[in-house]
Amino acid sequence: MDYDEFGNIVNYTNPGFQPFGFAGGLYDQHTKLTRFGARDYNSIAGRWTSKDPIRFAGGDVNLYGYVMNDPVNWVDISGFHGILFSRPPVTYRPWLRPPNQRPNPGKPNPPKQKPEQGRCKPSGKESLTPTGAEY
Repeated sequence: MDYDEFGNIVNYTNPGFQPFGFAGGLYDQHTKLTRFGARDYNSIAGRWTSKDPIRFAGGDVNLYGYVMNDPVNWVDISGFHGILFSRPPVTYRPWLRPPNQRPNPGKPNPPKQKPEQGRCKPSGKESLTPTGAEY
């Protein structure tokens, strides 16, 4: 099944096969609702069919709204509160930087390390076959 951003079915390829609906809920083809743990979601209306059980503690003033009207960046798999899922955690990964960006802008590049200074010192006795493996 393919969905739009609010859960409306765009392409229903195999109606009898897929029990999982929009955002991981259980889709009921008879009622056209998607069942989550705490309540049902109506994709045609783009909202829940009942009030938020935790009321305003969910962070939305609309007690029937689905993830503060931002289903592109949020998901609510339990029916209680939304979870931000589209942004990766902020971590430093120098191998993911753009190719034209230096790892430490404004600082000189670190000196090149010679192979013998590294942790792995080749001895010439390396084997690609695991020890104890029988073929």
